[in-house]
Amino acid sequence: MVKTNFTLQQLNGRLKSLKNSLVTRTGIAASVVVVLVAASVCYFSVNGTFDVPDPQEMVGVSWIKPVGSEAAFAGSKTCADCHARESRSYFASPHSRTLHRIAAGEERPEFAAKQTVTDDLNGVRYSLRKGEGKNQVVAASGGGANTEVGEARWVFGSGTRARTYLTQNDSGFLQLRVTYYPPAKMWNFTPGSGPGAPYHEALGDPYSPAQAAACFGCHTTVLTGTRKSLDLTHSLLNVGCESCHGAARNHVDSATGDGAGQLVTPRLHNGPQIMQLCSSCHRMPVATDDAKPMGASESQLARFPGVALVRSRCFIASAGKLSCITCHNPHQSTEQQKPSSFESKCLSCHSTAHQTTCSEGKKSGCINCHMPQESVAGRLPLRFHNHWIRKDPFEMT
Repeated sequence: MVKTNFTLQQLNGRLKSLKNSLVTRTGIAASVVVVLVAASVCYFSVNGTFDVPDPQEMVGVSWIKPVGSEAAFAGSKTCADCHARESRSYFASPHSRTLHRIAAGEERPEFAAKQTVTDDLNGVRYSLRKGEGKNQVVAASGGGANTEVGEARWVFGSGTRARTYLTQNDSGFLQLRVTYYPPAKMWNFTPGSGPGAPYHEALGDPYSPAQAAACFGCHTTVLTGTRKSLDLTHSLLNVGCESCHGAARNHVDSATGDGAGQLVTPRLHNGPQIMQLCSSCHRMPVATDDAKPMGASESQLARFPGVALVRSRCFIASAGKLSCITCHNPHQSTEQQKPSSFESKCLSCHSTAHQTTCSEGKKSGCINCHMPQESVAGRLPLRFHNHWIRKDPFEMT
């Protein structure tokens, strides 16, 4: 729990934002929101101070399912038996490798890098160490007098842009302060952990199981356990077919004559419903203020397409027709799709027939002009296309 000073009006804004950000794959029940409001009001004291629940922990808890829930899931490899074409695309996509448990004795090549990352403002220097079946980050402070060593146990990210690491112990998890960026072939700070950033430990930020569940939830098909102990053995790692299509065991059994014929594909009738499904992960990691959904700065907006797209005039004017899958094939990575396939979507509306042509008279380059790649998290080698589609993406309003 964190103690924060809020007025009642500010709390109501925070609760509304929290409701929007705590969307799970099936949506959050209205009754849960009512409980959140009632519970938060109960924390109000005479001096106007609230004990506000940790937003990351609340997001994490929303992902956790009881052990045994995994039995309802068939697994992506089972889906491949009937859906071969879609499965081939999926297994070549980043979703299929977005989380990896480092096996005992597995030595990862990136930890052999002879490189240091220095936080001059906090006086900490980070280096890498590999060998004897271990992959370690070493944090040296106090001029080298103090040394902490953390062993990477979990890798988050497909490696398309970055790989972030968690270590694990009996009390919970710790997110290491340095991340490997494969495109640049270099180590640098984990986003949000740059030079001078406050930290609990030199190695990184300790997470309780419930807090860590906010990380694991978006990188698994089903996450099992309790808020006090995650059961990652029974969890289905990586974002699989059933992350979007729902638990498929009954569907598979029906195909073999043993089940009740339950359909898997969710009935998503419009853009907002599809956006809700995708944005359960492609959103801000925790709740933020409604007036400033990105906090004090817009610099992170490109990293969260679900937050950015809904600001776009294209999305608002589409009357519920535009969504993530208007442009993105959900069974493929962006890299598997040709740029012309995205531009054709733009031109399907912005054409002479609709009298909304490009003022520059161009029929290509739509994405780079109106959704330019932007750096996030300062000087880190991390760039994303900003999905806040604007006529002039560099204008301030």
